[in-house]
Amino acid sequence: MALVTQMITNLHQALTGPYTPPPVKKEPNALRFGLLSTANINRSSILIPAASHPSVIVDAVASRQLDLAKSYAKRHSIPKAYGSYQQLLDDPEIDVVYVSLPNSLHYEWAKKALLADKHVLVEKPFTTTSSEARDLFRLADQKKKVLMEAYHNQFHPASHVVQEIIASGKLGRVIKTTSSMVVPNLAIPANDIRWNYELGGGSILDEGYAVSAPRFFLQGLRPEIVSACARSFKKDGRLDEAMEVDMNVKDRDSRNVECRVMTDLARPYVAGIIPRFWESPVFEATCEKGKITFTNFIMPHVFHSIQVTDENGKTETIKAYEGGPKWKNTGESWWSTYRYQMEALVDKIRGKEPAHWLEGEDTIAEMDTVDAILEKSGLGKRVGKVQPSEETVRIEGEMLRRPDPVAVAA
Repeated sequence: MALVTQMITNLHQALTGPYTPPPVKKEPNALRFGLLSTANINRSSILIPAASHPSVIVDAVASRQLDLAKSYAKRHSIPKAYGSYQQLLDDPEIDVVYVSLPNSLHYEWAKKALLADKHVLVEKPFTTTSSEARDLFRLADQKKKVLMEAYHNQFHPASHVVQEIIASGKLGRVIKTTSSMVVPNLAIPANDIRWNYELGGGSILDEGYAVSAPRFFLQGLRPEIVSACARSFKKDGRLDEAMEVDMNVKDRDSRNVECRVMTDLARPYVAGIIPRFWESPVFEATCEKGKITFTNFIMPHVFHSIQVTDENGKTETIKAYEGGPKWKNTGESWWSTYRYQMEALVDKIRGKEPAHWLEGEDTIAEMDTVDAILEKSGLGKRVGKVQPSEETVRIEGEMLRRPDPVAVAA
């Protein structure tokens, strides 16, 4: 479903607004973005949102193959094309770099971008280990640059509405949650990087939306992993084709909430013959006095449904494509999750207070959780390019023993 949703997000742009949003006059001091890679996601995440943002110009794209970069640039009206990633980073006119490379390359090139004095937006998963994530945010602080993981769904008004309903307590406290993201078997091509361990493949890294959802919607602390059961990829036992996780997340009042997470890159067919294309990504919260079901919480701009059922069985269906408790009068109904994310990113870089922001602590907590899930499953956490050293760090007001990174000497 994730792949299907990604494909029809472009159809959404065509049906609810022009395929390319109406061109806006660019500000003289607009931020100039550079794309590290010619990945398909660039179009939804950067190119379309940038067209309607007066403060953003997509100025350059880089590929390891100059011909590919040139053809991509011509197709998308990007002024500059580079035949290496470093050449783009060396361009003094580039203000912001978007890293949409394979997962295992995120750390290396995000770090090089920061060292080149660029602001950086990194596609999720942010890195392959929490040690790498810590190292990047420490460097961003030193360089005084904005660094963020592209969890775009967390910027959409519908996500904020669900957060608000839970926080209001109108249905009592949350007792348990379930979150799932699955893809029908054979929907992902055999040569896709999701099946490549060295490039950071696997369900728990690729479908991290389901992992981050409980903590995001509960506005809770780092989870405790109770159990994690992986279904290994038959062609490479190191890689998780699917994962089922039980974890406890403390809510804002430090009460434990039982959370079930399911990810699957090859969801078995019904009766062995029917693909489960109808299975949208779902987050569900069971409360003392009712239930909240958020359908398609990953790309709510394409379609979504927030069903709130009270203790008497009465159900109210809510949809929120603009406004909401955080954006209020900012935004349009045709804005995608990526467009809202871009609005927040530009505000942050400009020194304004964004309507919503994904803090570095949240990204580090996400990567800590991924590490812990992989360890609990028996697969073991990934080996990144940063080796941890033990030191005591303060996290969320508590003293915890947690690894802090030291870059490996070249």
